[in-house]
Amino acid sequence: MDDDGAGRKPSRRQAIVTAGLAAVAVSLFERRHQPTPVGGPSPEPAPVSFGTDAASAPPYIIGLAGTPGAGYFTDQYNNPRLWVASQTWGLPVNAGQWTSPQGNWKSDYDNFFSARAGQGVTVTMTDPVWGFDGANTGNTWDGVTPLAGGSTNPSSAGLNGTFWTRIDYMFSSAEANGITIGFDIANIGDDAGHSEWFGYSWTTAQWTSWATLIGTRYKNTPNLIWLVGNDMFSPYSDSILDAVQSGLSAAGDSHLIAAWYNAETTSRYDTSTNKQEDWGASYSAFDFGYTYNAGYWVIEYAYGEVANEGAARLLPVIWGDGYFYQGGTSYSSTLDRAMRQETWWTLASGARGFLTEAENVYPWTKTSLAAVSSN
Repeated sequence: MDDDGAGRKPSRRQAIVTAGLAAVAVSLFERRHQPTPVGGPSPEPAPVSFGTDAASAPPYIIGLAGTPGAGYFTDQYNNPRLWVASQTWGLPVNAGQWTSPQGNWKSDYDNFFSARAGQGVTVTMTDPVWGFDGANTGNTWDGVTPLAGGSTNPSSAGLNGTFWTRIDYMFSSAEANGITIGFDIANIGDDAGHSEWFGYSWTTAQWTSWATLIGTRYKNTPNLIWLVGNDMFSPYSDSILDAVQSGLSAAGDSHLIAAWYNAETTSRYDTSTNKQEDWGASYSAFDFGYTYNAGYWVIEYAYGEVANEGAARLLPVIWGDGYFYQGGTSYSSTLDRAMRQETWWTLASGARGFLTEAENVYPWTKTSLAAVSSN
């Protein structure tokens, strides 16, 4: 892309980029995409002022407003909040491995969320049992297992309290910093597709049990949104997603949920073939766009799903996955500027959020905490 935009005629949506967009993006964009949805949009909640006393919790995303239709994310005070996401897969299983003294996993969570909140991040997407693309079983770095007694069968074993106490703290630390966790408990691309991972051979009944156990523990956690998938392919994944949905429902969970398919998709369609992704079309509360093309392209594709693909209604859409920052501590007038422009154009196309993460942060290695402050 051209850094100075020479020869590029911006679209009508791209022309609305203004100063302060990150703070008011949702308000600016809310009425820009208004094909008539099926049924009327839900009433917009009355905003509540964020308290000024020290006891007031910082705002974090908990829901949606203006849906069905191209609505927006809201915080616990009913105010619009932009989805600005980090994708930090390795943090839960590696927290505490490189602290001094070793094992201080609380400090890794606190330092990470505090730093990212200061950079404007509002969502961290992660997986409690990340399989390292097949290089790990799902245990923590110090051998703590997700299921009691080291079991690999969620239909017969409960959750291991030692393991999940760390995840409890992750949610608490994130909440204290105004961050919502995009919680992926069915990471089909990184976990379920690799034989080393402890749930590799699970039946659908075991997936249902897994989701019921976790849904029961976290159904009242406010700063949680379910993400299911990551580099998954339909229809192979649909039976797992059905099982997870059944498990969460059995637990009485009512958090937002969205499907995360492979590259060049939204939660509802394959953008290369226009084929509907059946599970996502049925259950996704918002549209998760995943592309290595221009980010704004998948946003505009998603906003055309009613008119062009016959979707029943519009959904709020985010640029959920794509390129990561490759590292470095000095500003590049070519690469850094290009990434920033890409984000602005994506927001100007009506995105309700975007991804930002670095290659040297997401797996949470020895150097990741230091890299957080420079990336």
